[in-house]
Amino acid sequence: MTDGVVPELREKLRLLVAHGYYESFEAIAAALGRKPKTVRWWAHGDPARTAGRVPADRYAQVVQLLTDCLVPDVPEQRAREIALGPAWRLEEQLRAGEARSIADFIEREGVTRTGRLFLDKDGEIGLVETDRDRLQTKFRVPLDAWFRIVVEADLRRRHIIALQLVSTAHGIVPHSLDPGTGHVLLPGLKEDGGLAHMRERRDNGLSRFAVIATAEPLPADIPSDGGQSLTETQLAKLGDVYGRQPRAGREIHLLRVDVVKPG
Repeated sequence: MTDGVVPELREKLRLLVAHGYYESFEAIAAALGRKPKTVRWWAHGDPARTAGRVPADRYAQVVQLLTDCLVPDVPEQRAREIALGPAWRLEEQLRAGEARSIADFIEREGVTRTGRLFLDKDGEIGLVETDRDRLQTKFRVPLDAWFRIVVEADLRRRHIIALQLVSTAHGIVPHSLDPGTGHVLLPGLKEDGGLAHMRERRDNGLSRFAVIATAEPLPADIPSDGGQSLTETQLAKLGDVYGRQPRAGREIHLLRVDVVKPG
């Protein structure tokens, strides 16, 4: 097998860092399972080696690293063409694919398999939509029914904010962190330490509950108390701050809840 060449590899790796897909060049090297000096050699070349020349047994991995930053926004074959084309084309696509608001980030990056929803039926707590082998894209809850949400991801090392987004308004949802598991509980705990529940009394239709976790603190002027609404300016600022976090240092967990009228 012969080595492969990725044109302008040095610039393309720089773009992945600049656009937040990797925290640093060292993080890229770690993802490829190689020392930074080895990856720099591939990217920079030397008097006897063409810049961008990658060993045959690592070529597919490097191309995959580039295409993973484009898919699913770009079809796989097109992503490969961009990865192996000029660097300006990759930069153009990365800029086009950047989200502009926190709502965009929620839809683009929200992970939907980590959430579970528990419904209080006649005073008894039961689990809604328990089939974990089936892709969960939406939960159904009757209007005015009490329920709670658990995000089953260890977020103990993250700064967290929880949002509810409906067609008429967006607001903060109270939350607590389980110290043993790092799981996020919505809407947190009661004063006596028991699990709190919430209900939707007015707006039937789709609600999105998003747990946003970042490595860096969020702005002090973004309210953290549950029940507070967020202005469009605050939502835009939250999106801007989230977008500046490195990809490895941010995550969103999303539950879509369809609130239905009984009957």
